[in-house]
Order: sequence, then C-alpha cells, then structure tokens
Amino acid sequence: LACVVAPSVSDQFTAPPYGSAFTILTGMTHPPVIDPRYLDTWRKSEELPGEAVSSGSDLDGFIARSVSTHQHPAGTCRMGNVDQSVVDATLAVHGVPGHYVVDAAMFPSLTSGPIHAAVIAVAETWCGMMQSS
Repeated sequence: LACVVAPSVSDQFTAPPYGSAFTILTGMTHPPVIDPRYLDTWRKSEELPGEAVSSGSDLDGFIARSVSTHQHPAGTCRMGNVDQSVVDATLAVHGVPGHYVVDAAMFPSLTSGPIHAAVIAVAETWCGMMQSS
C-alpha cells in the first residue's frame, strides 16, 4: 500500500490537477490482513470512482478501466546445480565464466515488501563476497 501525494491514474482517466488530490496505490503480493482505515476521513469527497459507482457491477467496470500494471519480474533465472538452473549459489552464470546475475531473477518468489530493497541487499552481500574472495 502506498500513498502518493500526486494524482496518479491509468490512461483511461484524466488526472486531477497536481496538488488537488492524492493517490492510494495497492499492490498484491500477499493478501493483506490489516485494515488501517486509510479511506475513512481523508477527504470530503471521493474523486474516483465517485458516488455514481454504487453497485458491484459498476465497481467491477471501474476497476477494469482503471487497473494498471506495476511489475517487478522475479524468478526468471533459477538458482541451483540442476540442468534447468541458470546460476549457482554464488550467482555465477553456468557456462559463462565471469558473468553473474545480481538481481531478483533468482528469487524463488516475490518478497512481501518492496522488491527493490531485497535486490539491494543481495547486491550488497554479493559485492562483499566478491571483495573478500
């Protein structure tokens, strides 16, 4: 869940003027169990989807028009010592000496938080390993 101080909408909508609205973004990597009640009392009125969206089918239509992707690919580069693996435990690419994959490609699944932080941790750890060897 993220709160952005600028209006952010999909290309299906015209964004309100900067400074007149904020955007609540959600990303589902694991189902949420905490409801911080973000939408209870922040504004006097709702800009989108608005009061005209009152039924489940209206809300489904709004979501279909407004959804966008925010991708962080992960898990595209299997780690291990089996035939299908691309990198070993030191992130070295099998069969390509001197080449390493130091990103989220070798993650077996998505992290619960921002994937960028996990990638930085892997890169920092990898750089430390390489400097000490």
